Amino acid sequence: MNVLLVVLVAVMALVAIVLLGVAIWEFIRGCGEKKAEPVHTCCKQVEEPAPVQPVAQPEPVVEEAPVVEEAPVVEEEVAPVAEEDDQTVSFGVSNARLTLREEYEAQPAESKKWFDAIVGEAATFEKARCKESQYAYTVMQGQDTIGKMKYSKGVLMLDCTIVNAELKAYGKESGSKIKNKPIRFKITDDKVLEDALYTLRLANQVSFEARAKKKPAKAE
Repeated sequence: MNVLLVVLVAVMALVAIVLLGVAIWEFIRGCGEKKAEPVHTCCKQVEEPAPVQPVAQPEPVVEEAPVVEEAPVVEEEVAPVAEEDDQTVSFGVSNARLTLREEYEAQPAESKKWFDAIVGEAATFEKARCKESQYAYTVMQGQDTIGKMKYSKGVLMLDCTIVNAELKAYGKESGSKIKNKPIRFKITDDKVLEDALYTLRLANQVSFEARAKKKPAKAE
């Protein structure tokens, strides 16, 4: 029994060895028959581009500049400047405003007469104050400006203001800026002067009477 078993194992081992040898042979044989196929690389032939022919450049067009005839230059004759001696006096143009007295001195005799008449009339007003500034002559009665005389563009002007006492008092009480408008006279003849003097006298009388109505200050 043991002998048979040993024989069977030996046979099976022999068969296994034979099968293994056959398998190795077939593998080696298969590797020998298989040959690597050559790889063909397909390269497309690239056609070279045709040579570019240079484009002919257009010839530049030269425009002829128009011929401008120059006008003949005429030289102006300059008069020779006379040399100034030591006694020559130069006067420059001045825009300085003339003062009241400078305007007065530049006026004709008739205009000076009108000016003097107004100054003389104002001098007769009782308790009036007359003040001559650089550009105007002002007549005041108390705190009221009743007349203002000046020159405007060479013409004698007189503004007369008749101060309304009630309107003035109302303005002080209410705080309103109410002013009596002056009456303007442009003295150009004797008739206008007469009207202006009458209005100036009236303005002085109204302001003088308003001052007289005020209560005198109490003595301490």
